[in-house]
Amino acid sequence: MLSDILDSKYGLALRLVFAQSITVLFFIFSVISLSFYYGSFLRPELFVMLIYYWAVFRPTLITPVFVFILGLLIDIFSGFPLGLSAFGLVLLQWLVQRQRLFLMGQSFLGLWIGFAVVVSGFVFYKWSVLSLLNFSLLPADIPVLSALVSILVFPIFALILLGVHKILPISE
Repeated sequence: MLSDILDSKYGLALRLVFAQSITVLFFIFSVISLSFYYGSFLRPELFVMLIYYWAVFRPTLITPVFVFILGLLIDIFSGFPLGLSAFGLVLLQWLVQRQRLFLMGQSFLGLWIGFAVVVSGFVFYKWSVLSLLNFSLLPADIPVLSALVSILVFPIFALILLGVHKILPISE
């Protein structure tokens, strides 16, 4: 009975809505701060994890326009210059999709290393642009810690995304 519902057109729509709900949940957690040592500055790059994972395994699930709009919202809620995250996230999505076939052939460790490179590049990009806009080098400890926390928690969130991926309809 449940499999009949999930295989119907309504079930397929429900699965896609669930996947988009996870995207919104990652977005919300991307703008919420962790409340410990660095307070409001330290955020794991959860939305980067989401974009990385979907760019590799489901590149049509979230479009660049959707990523750009959510990136603008991240900039607004986080107090970053408008377009900083939006441009960086769309560029990140494009670059990862260009390496999609290579990344799909990797073990989980290979994917994890790929994510480490991507998230490090993304936080370096944000740090560099913010330093240029301030006409001085900003302290690099917060971006480095943010990248490190993101790399460390990636396996947990990758498992969540794998579960979501398994319930999605088979892509054509």
